[in-house]
Amino acid sequence: MTFKSDQKYRYIKRNYPEIDFMIGGKTEFFLKCDFCSRPLFGYVVVSKNNIGYESYTGGNFHHIDGDKSNDSDENIQFLCEECHKKFHEWGSIRKWLKKIKKSVKDLPDYNLKPMIKF
Repeated sequence: MTFKSDQKYRYIKRNYPEIDFMIGGKTEFFLKCDFCSRPLFGYVVVSKNNIGYESYTGGNFHHIDGDKSNDSDENIQFLCEECHKKFHEWGSIRKWLKKIKKSVKDLPDYNLKPMIKF
């Protein structure tokens, strides 16, 4: 399930109280990726009835537990597209390891330092 504009608006409003949204207009802002802290431009257009109906966030809302119906604040991370992709790649690797009854420590390069800096 993809976050709809009003869900994004409500999430940002709850978690970033310093953003002063203009009711009946467009509010631009910068959010940070919850993992790498990269600044991401976004905007929300809010109706006169206080409903977000158009938005762009420059990132993705990630469900930590993988359950896309669980939109609780504790289960949502705001991630840049690069981090979001890596989180899903890592999830696929973990599922594969579990399927073949192995762990991360069984990987041949387990003791190597990461080549990618976050």
